[in-house]
This record gives sequence, structure tokens and C-alpha cells, in this order.
Amino acid sequence: MKEITVAGLLILSACLVMPSCKKEYSNNTPPVTPVTRFESRSGEDGFTSFEYNTDGTIKKAAIANELSPDDTTRYTVSYTANKKINEIVNDAGVKFTPVYTDGELTRVQIRTSQNDALGYTDYEYLNGFLKSVTVFFVSGNQVTPFHKSSFIYDAAGNIRRTQLYSADPLSPDGLSPDGTTQSVFDNKINPLYAAKEFLWMILIIPSPNNTNKEEAVDSNNQPERTKEYNYVYNNNELPLSAVLTETIPGKPTQTKNIAYRYK
Repeated sequence: MKEITVAGLLILSACLVMPSCKKEYSNNTPPVTPVTRFESRSGEDGFTSFEYNTDGTIKKAAIANELSPDDTTRYTVSYTANKKINEIVNDAGVKFTPVYTDGELTRVQIRTSQNDALGYTDYEYLNGFLKSVTVFFVSGNQVTPFHKSSFIYDAAGNIRRTQLYSADPLSPDGLSPDGTTQSVFDNKINPLYAAKEFLWMILIIPSPNNTNKEEAVDSNNQPERTKEYNYVYNNNELPLSAVLTETIPGKPTQTKNIAYRYK
């Protein structure tokens, strides 16, 4: 699973009053559906679990990010008559309401439980591919860009490079480059990819396959973090477990265990 960049937008989650404080990908590509249904992914780097409606759509989700793996945010999802997501509400009452243009997700409005605007996320496409995701804060009549991620994909549709931008009031568009993440993948199904519509709306961008390695560098091209995943797969070639080896310059290498469950 690729989070819309690991640190920047995880911090955004807290700013948006959530309890817990990067191909080209074609939207016309048929969704990849695992043979068995994903139930949870748990580990020292975070937690994700889904509950489903009888029609297979996501009813509820619980997600803890890597900055606060023990602090879980819970989401409830409602749908329109044609099974498009109508709204997502987290356990702080923050509401995520999608806007579709010609059936394509183009914006998510973010509001408090009292319906006050907190911000919105814009989704930009190029030739049918997700080009970028930009997050804005709203305060009264003032709109401020907070974060942007633009994507380059490999031939299999996995995000191989994410260019990050962070808020910069001195920049003409309010954003300046803030590092990149390069990723490589296995050739097995990522069980979270089937839930990409929901995950996009809460700023998690899954790829069709599972991440084998991520290398993040800062705006000066200096290494920030390297993650390497070693998977064990089940008979359906879905991840059963993984060992994550994480390297941060100047710190001891960490090893984290991850477990997957299916229904």
C-alpha cells in the first residue's frame, strides 16, 4: 500500500481533526479483485481492517498510520443507489464527500460534524491517468494549498515515483518540491487495491501490486528512509505475512512484522 506520502499527509490527518494524528494508472483498467476478501493488515507500521456490506462494498474501516500505529481512526461509508461512495465519516465526525465528474473522482470535500469546511482534495488526471492529488485547507474565505503528490507509474500500473510538494507561501502556487519516493513492486495482487476508491478519498493510494522497496529522499536528494518488504504468500498468491526492514540514516535499522488476514 502506498500512502500519499508517508509523512506529510499522515500529519494532515491530524490537522483535519482525525483522532490519529507518492503508468501511468488508467482508470479504465478493470479492478483487480482478490480471490478471497481482505479483512486486515496489522503490524508495527500500522493497521488496516475492513467490514463489508452484503454486496461486497466497504461498510466500515479502521486505520492506524505509521506515525501513530496504536491510534486508530474508524470510518463509516455510505453509498448512492448505483454503489458509488456518497460519504465517509470518521469517528471524530469529520465528513469526506466525493465529487464526481463524468463518473471520475475529481474532488473530496472535507467538513466537520457541524458542516464547517476544513479543506478539500483535488484529483487531476492526464490522458485517463491519475496525475496528481492536491490538498487544500479552508479557513473562512481563504484557501491555502497544503500538500501535493504527483505520480509516475510503471508498466504494470504501480506508482514507481512520487514527487512531493509542501506548503510554501513564497512560491507562486503556494507549494514547493519536498522530496521524492521511488518504489519497486512484486508481481502479486495487492489485496488493498480492490478498495482503491475508498482509500483514495482518505489519502491512501494503493498500487495493483505489493511494494518490495521504497526509497525516500528529501528536497536536496539526501536519503531519508528506505523500506524493504519480504513477503510470504498464501495459495492464492496474496500476502500472508511480511517482514519490513526500515533504514533511516543515523538510526539503527528496524525490523517490523506484518500479518494479513482474509475472509
